Amino acid sequence: HITLGGHHATFHWREILADHPEIDSILRGESELALADLAGRLRQRRPWQDTPNLASRDPAGVPYANPCRPLITDLDRLPPPNREPYRSAVERSGVTTMVSSRGCYAHCGFCSVRAFTRLAAGPLWRPRSPAGVVAEMIDLQRRLGAQQIIFVDDNFMGPGLAGRQRAGAIADLVCASGLRVRWTLACRANDLDATTLVQLQKAGLVRVDLGVESWTPRQLELYDKALTPEQNNRAIDLLEQLGLDYRLYLIPVDPYVQVPELEHNVRQMQRRGGRHVTHPLFNRLAAFAGTPLADRLARDGLRSPRAGVRAYQHGSPCRCADPRMTVVDRAWG
Repeated sequence: HITLGGHHATFHWREILADHPEIDSILRGESELALADLAGRLRQRRPWQDTPNLASRDPAGVPYANPCRPLITDLDRLPPPNREPYRSAVERSGVTTMVSSRGCYAHCGFCSVRAFTRLAAGPLWRPRSPAGVVAEMIDLQRRLGAQQIIFVDDNFMGPGLAGRQRAGAIADLVCASGLRVRWTLACRANDLDATTLVQLQKAGLVRVDLGVESWTPRQLELYDKALTPEQNNRAIDLLEQLGLDYRLYLIPVDPYVQVPELEHNVRQMQRRGGRHVTHPLFNRLAAFAGTPLADRLARDGLRSPRAGVRAYQHGSPCRCADPRMTVVDRAWG
């Protein structure tokens, strides 16, 4: 039995099942419990077609999808990931990854996280307890010799005061434990404040990754970031004042972009310095299935699918509305 999962398969389940008879099922959304359920049914030779979260085909071969079970709200009850297959890599590099929360409270129009989470009942952002997070950090250093931990949460900080208090509690527990480890996190510009950052820095935080996306109001509105260029700059200035390294995630090219907007974004990148900008430098907006922007681009006729190629195979390219930007787009390939 071959099954798929994750964001990509979740939002393309119909096409994948229609095109690939070798795929038996797809587990949509958050699926640890669904995968365990499916595996148990298959092992015991019980009917599996009604497994929650599962998409498959009915007896006539027509794809269908079952409702998704509620989200896991108590993330602390999940076992830690099995890192044994990667032990040697962690021991050699001293670097590993962790997840301290799931989801994101924001509603960015280019991001599929919200749609993925919304397939099931439950809160948009779910944190692990500070004690559970720090216990795993300690274990990673003691057992695997980890010297740097990269938190790969969609949004480490979480919403508002409660999110900052939780981040501060993690920092306090790290300091109290005597743990000496460097770590990085990703969050939104509006999640940062000096008090919390100082706490995190004392606990070993060395870099913050920010989803700035753009310094032009029109693009930020298109991306539904609920942020302003001024908020982005204040967050970056704060990181620089505290001596914290940072990386900026940017989408300076969208199908509606004008040449002056691109020039403005490039000047801002130059101002901050190339080492802070993730690559590729001229990142294009991707029209991911399940996102509001994908629907808008389709309505405006700016999607340009390749003949004979499904979107799930090689994405869904977009074209620029401004002919001058089309020339620029082609120039950098």
